Amino acid sequence: MKVPDHLEVELFPIQETGLDIVLQSSFSKEIRGSNFKNQALFFVDSKQRIWLWKKIPIFALIREYLASILASELGILVPKSIIAKKGQSIGLIQEWVHSAKDLASFSEDHPTLTRTELLDLFVFEAWIGALDRHGGNYLASTEGKIWAIDFEDSFYESVQGSELCLYYPWIKESKKGLEIAVQKLVEQITEKQLLEKSKSFLELTNILQDSRAKEALTQQVLQIVELLKKNFAQLEKTVELFLESSSSLPEFVACT
Repeated sequence: MKVPDHLEVELFPIQETGLDIVLQSSFSKEIRGSNFKNQALFFVDSKQRIWLWKKIPIFALIREYLASILASELGILVPKSIIAKKGQSIGLIQEWVHSAKDLASFSEDHPTLTRTELLDLFVFEAWIGALDRHGGNYLASTEGKIWAIDFEDSFYESVQGSELCLYYPWIKESKKGLEIAVQKLVEQITEKQLLEKSKSFLELTNILQDSRAKEALTQQVLQIVELLKKNFAQLEKTVELFLESSSSLPEFVACT
């Protein structure tokens, strides 16, 4: 399929506008076993990094973007996401992790991953109220690295847990390790910082022009901030509930 040399996109936040992105390829296919239904647009930047255009509803887009920002600040491996506008369409330009495959794709030999990173990720997902954390939403490399993807179903009150406990059941027995991960997050994020972040989060509503849509998005962002503050204030309990929900998932042959 012939594609144009350039695709005009406007990137948010403003400091990202210097990123030179060129459309590299365009095709329709299933991506890494996901339910990706749109035509895939792959870009390459001046540093030869590959990016994927991801078009999802605006509320889901904001949740995934905010999860990506928070994870990056905490040292959790996630693909970098940048909000972008292509014509009248708002979506994400998302860094493509090409050197890994999802946990669900490993047949017998699941990769041995760094325990500290897994526990940090588990506590992070509990804090942000992440749902839909199945094996297809974790990318792992044989070198022992893990990336978390697809956080559009996050910042919810309900608890579903994570399939990380199925692939790595030792997580359920790692009380001390989880305590350390909780303390680590508490030391990295303070309530004052959360208040400061809420202001920058609200600036994201400026990507919308319609006043009613902007107000609806503002309310969504405010709810996200309140959930983060609530879960942060009772982080140990939040992680405990997340662990209980994860432990109740159906068992299967997992990795040690």
